[in-house]
Amino acid sequence: MAYEDGPGIIHDPNSKLTVRDPTGYFKDRKKGHVDLHRFFTEKYRSDLAMPIHTKEMRTSGLYPGGIALVSRARPVAEGSIVVVSIQGQTVVRRLAKQDGTWCLLADDLREKPFFITEFTEVERIGVVTSAHIIF
Repeated sequence: MAYEDGPGIIHDPNSKLTVRDPTGYFKDRKKGHVDLHRFFTEKYRSDLAMPIHTKEMRTSGLYPGGIALVSRARPVAEGSIVVVSIQGQTVVRRLAKQDGTWCLLADDLREKPFFITEFTEVERIGVVTSAHIIF
């Protein structure tokens, strides 16, 4: 359960998250905790705050336990870190072109590239715009 740790500072010991919120705007008065989705995406209705579970994108600053901000409105470009659903599994990878074929690359070079063909069922979720580490 989150609690106020001084004026305008909300601390959640379960997630070890401390949020500075001097106005109290992001505190959910009914449940007594910070609405992280509202905190991170208030200005951008097309954005999502998604928890990071993968270890393969650490070089890009995406660490397990952190939060990625994902824009559903931003156009996808080569080199973008994208969130897609492939065969029902959510995947975070960098979009690249190799030998004329689009593929999804992990920062961890031990992971094989995932090539996207006309037969691949891929659903675009969005483009990662920033990552936040929660201690």
